[in-house]
Amino acid sequence: MIERYLGEETFRRGLNIYLDKHRFSNTDTTDLWDALEVASGQPVQTVMGTWVNQAGHPMISVERTGPSELRLSQSRFFMDGTPDGRQLWAVPLTCGTPPPMRRRAPPPAARGRVDDRGPRRRARLGRGQRELLGVYRARYDEELVGRLYRSLDQLGDPERLSLVADTWAATVAGLVPLDRSLTLWSLLGDEQDPDVWWRCPAVSGSSSLSPGKRSWLCCNAW
Repeated sequence: MIERYLGEETFRRGLNIYLDKHRFSNTDTTDLWDALEVASGQPVQTVMGTWVNQAGHPMISVERTGPSELRLSQSRFFMDGTPDGRQLWAVPLTCGTPPPMRRRAPPPAARGRVDDRGPRRRARLGRGQRELLGVYRARYDEELVGRLYRSLDQLGDPERLSLVADTWAATVAGLVPLDRSLTLWSLLGDEQDPDVWWRCPAVSGSSSLSPGKRSWLCCNAW
């Protein structure tokens, strides 16, 4: 997560600073954060302190509050849906819209806003295009969910994977209705990435949701 936040080259430069400075001495975790801060100019101590010094991980809720504005909020995520807003994390976020863009949320905050200007934008939170490295869940309001579901073919494999996983986790926690997961699964009839399917609780049987298209029924295996 921190490498994606800083960028590969900056992260490598920070590691070189860390290794050169402490090559003949003992270190602790904060020494690495210090070196990464020197290399990047970013508040790495603040960001990583919220992750390594407390338990759990957050649910990031996203809602559209205007034609060009999103409101983001966070709370600790529990699978039983227990509300808990006492903990805060500094969450490096990637907000993507076609065409791709990146914005970093200021850490740490319970709420924040993101500008979403431009025509036909379909906002989503990402954890990096190549790997899912963000340790958080994302939940979208009804309008954004509809836009995402209509734009699945524009999402990368990791983004579809995280959307399936986060939607099901929110369903189990009772934060969103079951039909939100069922609808998403029904739209994955042409999905080719097995990792996306494995994020469903189970994949069993098959059903024809539309002529000529192969689809799968995902169901609770508990």
